[in-house]
Amino acid sequence: MAEQGCGQPGGSYPTDCELTEALRERARQRNRPVVR
Repeated sequence: MAEQGCGQPGGSYPTDCELTEALRERARQRNRPVVR
């Protein structure tokens, strides 16, 4: 869990940065490039 200071942490919903990180991790697990 790397906090790069995107948006404001502690929100009731995941920040865009967190969502992007999750997508990147998923892509890494599938060895696929991140498609936006």
